[in-house]
Amino acid sequence: AKRDNTTMKRFLILTAALINFMACSQGPILKIGLITDIHHADKDARIGREYRLSADKLSDAIDIFSREDVDMMTSLGDLVDNDIHNYSIIDSVFHRFDGPVFKVLGNHDFIAPYSEERQDSVFRVMGIKDRYQSIKKKRIRLLLLDGTDIALFSHSEGSEGYQKAKRIIDSLKNAGSMN
Repeated sequence: AKRDNTTMKRFLILTAALINFMACSQGPILKIGLITDIHHADKDARIGREYRLSADKLSDAIDIFSREDVDMMTSLGDLVDNDIHNYSIIDSVFHRFDGPVFKVLGNHDFIAPYSEERQDSVFRVMGIKDRYQSIKKKRIRLLLLDGTDIALFSHSEGSEGYQKAKRIIDSLKNAGSMN
């Protein structure tokens, strides 16, 4: 599942780079401010992560995006660190951005133990209406893909989504694939 998020993030970063490259001779068609892995939480620093400083760092990024006249901002996941109750602080910082903000989820955005109701609450609290989003801005269409859709951590054990992810992981293991 972690590998899926990494692939999604790389795809989005490469897409943003391609958009910029295509437009470099006439100036950018679309400027996207990308953020990822904020991991905001009300807990002590650990393994080099300063969880409580995340909101300030996001605020600094928004200041840069504003100076650069960014058209939209996209978060690539892991806004919080396993506690959706920490999201209200990050959400208040997002409201400082003068433009649309789009979000996809990462594995740290989900809450253990994993029940369908608890996982659905993450989407509601973060204001994500659809797991897959199509955004048309200026002459560009962006697709935001949910890398958590087929993952063990985003579904309760025994649910259809969990079983689907388990079958895929077992199949990959049986085939000797890395995952």
